[in-house]
Amino acid sequence: MKSEKILISIILSMFFANIGLVSCSKENTLEIVKNPLEEEVYYIVGKLNQEYMPVEDVAVSASGVTVKTSQDGMYQLPVKKKGDYVVSFTKDGYIPLTSSVTIPGNMHTGSTVSLPLQMTKKNATITIDPSKDTVIIYPGADKLTSIIFPAGITNKPIEVSATEFINGAMENAKRASFSTFELEISGMEGTLPVEIKNQAHPLIRVGNIVQYAEIDGQWTLLGDVSTFDWGQNVLKTTIQSSYVKHSIGPVFEIVSTDTSLESLGEVTIDNLGNLSSKEVEVMVKQKMGWDITTNMDDYYSIYPGLVDDDCKYTTATLYRVLASINGSLFGIDETDLSLGVAKVSGDTKMEVKCFARVEDITFRFILFFQGIWVTHHISIKKYSGVNVEFDYQYGPNHTGNQE
Repeated sequence: MKSEKILISIILSMFFANIGLVSCSKENTLEIVKNPLEEEVYYIVGKLNQEYMPVEDVAVSASGVTVKTSQDGMYQLPVKKKGDYVVSFTKDGYIPLTSSVTIPGNMHTGSTVSLPLQMTKKNATITIDPSKDTVIIYPGADKLTSIIFPAGITNKPIEVSATEFINGAMENAKRASFSTFELEISGMEGTLPVEIKNQAHPLIRVGNIVQYAEIDGQWTLLGDVSTFDWGQNVLKTTIQSSYVKHSIGPVFEIVSTDTSLESLGEVTIDNLGNLSSKEVEVMVKQKMGWDITTNMDDYYSIYPGLVDDDCKYTTATLYRVLASINGSLFGIDETDLSLGVAKVSGDTKMEVKCFARVEDITFRFILFFQGIWVTHHISIKKYSGVNVEFDYQYGPNHTGNQE
C-alpha cells in the first residue's frame, strides 16, 4: 500500500513538472505578429467649415467608400491604392461639392493627403417681383458681390434661390474665381439675363476677368464678358440663368511649386526586451490649410499715390481668388490623427516618423492700374498632407524577420 502511494506521488510530481515546463516554454517564446499599419492604405483627410465654424455629418465619398464628418468637422477617408480620386461632399441643405486629389506614387502606406473645404448652406427661396429691381447682396464685411434681377425681367413672379460659395479645390489654377454661385429658378420661361456686380476700385483692381459656367458637369469657359462701371466702381457681368453654377474671376497661372518636408515628430513604441507582442494606438499630427507668404503691406508700394483704403477691395479679391483655388479660407489647422492600432512583435522597437508636405506655390496674374496692365506674382504656403515612415530596431532575441 505504501509503495502505491509513493508511485502515485511520483506520477503527480512529474505531471505538474511537465505543466511547469510547458508554461515556461510559452513564456520564453518570442511572439512575432503582423503589424496592421503596414497594410496598404492611404487617407484623404480634411476639415469642413462654413466660414470658420465646423460642419458635422457631411457625407464624404470616394471610390465607393463613405465617411461622415465629426462634430469638429473632421473626416478621414481611407483608400486602398495610389492614384487619382474624385471626392464628393454632400449634406442636406448645403451646396454639394466635388474635388479631385492624387495619392502620389512615392507615398508610404499610412500617409495622407489633406483636402479641407468650405461648405455653404443654400439660401432660402425668394420671390422676384417683376415690377421692381431685386438686389441680393451677400453677407460679409466687404459686400463684394450682388446679384440684380432688373424690373421687367419677367412678366410674372418667379421663385429664386441664389447662393454664393467657394468652389472646391481644382487640379490647376487656370480657373480662379472671386464669385462662384448657384442659381436655381422655378416658374421661369426661357432664359433670363441676370446681372452680377463685384465691388472694385477705379485706380487698381485685378484684371483679365473671364466667366465660366458648369455645363453637363464640366466648367466651361464662356469668355471675357465683364465690363467696369466707373460710376459705381463695380465690375458688371451679365449671365444666362439657364445655367445653375457660375464662376467669375481672373486668369491665374501657377509659375512655380517647391515641395519640402517639415518634421511633425515621431511616435516610438519600445518593446525591446519583451518576448510578448505589444499593441498601441498610433496618433500623429496633421497640418492642413494655406496662407499668403507675400508681404501684402509692401505689395502695392510700386504704385504711386495709393493709400490702404484704395487697395482693400483688391486685397479682398485676391484672398477670395486664392480661397477658390484651394477650396478653403486662409489659415492653417493642426489636429491629431489616428493611424490605427499598431502591433509590435516581441523584442522590437518601432518608430513612426511624420513629415508635413509643404508646398510653396507662386501664382501669376494681372493687375489693372490707371489704365496699365501689370503682371504680378503672389505666393502661398500650403500644407498638402503628411508622409509617414516606419522604422524598426530588433533586440538580440529577434531575427529581424517579421512574418
